[in-house]
Amino acid sequence: MKRSRVYAIVVMFAISSFCRDFFINIPPFILIKHVKALGYRVDFGSRLVAYFGIAEGCSRIGTALLGDRLLKNRLLYVYFTNCLLAFAVTIVLGYNTSSSEMLTAYVLLIGLISGPLKAGYFAVCGELLDGEYMKELYAGFNVFSGFGIMAGLFVNGLVFDLTQSFNVAFLITAFVQLLAAASTFVVIIIKKLT
Repeated sequence: MKRSRVYAIVVMFAISSFCRDFFINIPPFILIKHVKALGYRVDFGSRLVAYFGIAEGCSRIGTALLGDRLLKNRLLYVYFTNCLLAFAVTIVLGYNTSSSEMLTAYVLLIGLISGPLKAGYFAVCGELLDGEYMKELYAGFNVFSGFGIMAGLFVNGLVFDLTQSFNVAFLITAFVQLLAAASTFVVIIIKKLT
């Protein structure tokens, strides 16, 4: 593979890693404040955080069990699809929602979607360059993931402090999810061209 394509893959997936952790770690941190701002009791927000964790854990286990057999060399496509699904779920159920049922559905679906993004992350790093530099890529992309976590929490907290609502934060999160999907799609295209 040409060096320029390797650099393009690494840069695009670094963007995707940043965006992935920008949005994946948001629900547990904003839900209680969001629920409180909507007028619900805080214990409902705590239950939502628990639902998110359970859904994410179940989907991680499912990904781990099926990943080696069914998803081998296809995890990059799963990653891309889940970023798109996260975008759709955030727009339809997360943004501008006020009912407890929609919030519960949002949390369960985002949990199910984010599990494979985390469980298959190391394997996806291996798929990027066909197994070469897998550990180095994983370590390097985790740095971008860490910056994504910090930026996501900062931006969403700042938006809430300025607007006293998470509606704009959900739109920002949806944009970031779409950016994660787009940068992953570029990686897929580059890999197809080689």
